[in-house]
Amino acid sequence: MKRFVVVIGLLLMMSNVAYADNGFKVNADGAILLDADTGQILYEQNADSALGLASMSKLMPVYILLDHIRADKIKWDDTYTVSKRVHELSVDMNLGNVMLEEGRAYTIKELYESILIFSANASTVGIAEFIAGSEADFLPLMHKKAEELGLANYNFVNVTGLNNSDLQGHHVAGTGPDDENVMSAKDVAKVGYSIIRDYPEILEVTKLPRKVFGAGTASSVEMTSWNYMLPGFLYEYDGVDGLKTGNTNFAGQCFIGTVERDGQRFIAVVLNAKDKEGNSNYAGRFGTMKELFDHGFANFTKENIATEQSSVQVNGDTVAVQSEAVPILAEKGASYHAKVEPYTDVTTITTGTPVGHTVVEELNYLYEPPAVEATSTMKVSYASKAKDVSKGLGNYFSTFWQTIRDFVANLF
Repeated sequence: MKRFVVVIGLLLMMSNVAYADNGFKVNADGAILLDADTGQILYEQNADSALGLASMSKLMPVYILLDHIRADKIKWDDTYTVSKRVHELSVDMNLGNVMLEEGRAYTIKELYESILIFSANASTVGIAEFIAGSEADFLPLMHKKAEELGLANYNFVNVTGLNNSDLQGHHVAGTGPDDENVMSAKDVAKVGYSIIRDYPEILEVTKLPRKVFGAGTASSVEMTSWNYMLPGFLYEYDGVDGLKTGNTNFAGQCFIGTVERDGQRFIAVVLNAKDKEGNSNYAGRFGTMKELFDHGFANFTKENIATEQSSVQVNGDTVAVQSEAVPILAEKGASYHAKVEPYTDVTTITTGTPVGHTVVEELNYLYEPPAVEATSTMKVSYASKAKDVSKGLGNYFSTFWQTIRDFVANLF
């Protein structure tokens, strides 16, 4: 536990990220780019401010659903019977929806796919009702999940990301009639990074450009993905296979996207993105995302950064150490330095004992950096430590008796 605290403390101190001064900036209120393998932050712009996130909110109910699936609390072929409220929401064509017939049962898999492909709002409320009984009772699960993920700047007032004014007067008690979900770009990145890490199979759905919902029924509809960077769309970008778009008047054009080429995957987030002329539109959303992806592929390469330290101070002892190099994505024009941070809970040190954690000082991560331990190449002699203790005790008693003699002498 102490080792974990040391590492986290180090991360909090590392506020200066090694970005090359190349003037790169995107037209968005909040943005972030990161390595999907390690969570290394490659670029950030106003990434800690809580902003509108619109339908990207739906990743939270999806995450919770996947947790329930993994825990065997829910199965994909379980069915949800549509409530009156969910039906009424589903037929509002001003909102992103598939039509859900009241009283009809739909499989959890169908609803899940409609959320990820078509951003179906009614399906999202249906999942919330299936898991918790109501949208109001589902919100605490979202807040609990946010705590587990270490989110810092967010607030949820509903499960969909819609403005409460769109919910036909059925917004959750205690939330305002015009309230809307907010989250920082960094926190959105944490959700995306974590869900891809825990459930990479989500990309098998988010990469689908189209799919028919309710096939063979009178209410069937071909769902077309809102992610226009997928193959065959106007803003197609090679390697994009997810993740979730969002748009409301309050939030603007938002997107968390992910791309993989030649074994390198990036995740990026843009909040309230605009085009070159400052307009809020698809060109702004996907054009800004393209700029982030282009920046990642053009400016970062995989490197291993080795520490120059041959020893480190551990509990007062100078200990010779060795460490593997730290794998990072290095930016062109930036310099990096690896450093061994010693552990504070090491008692006995022999050859091969982990005595520290090697980190690259200039980098920042969503969570902890890659685990690269430094180990001792020597055995620390505790006979010398005993000698030091003995010497210290001798000095103490010598000083003590001198004080007594001086006191007695002063009496006469």
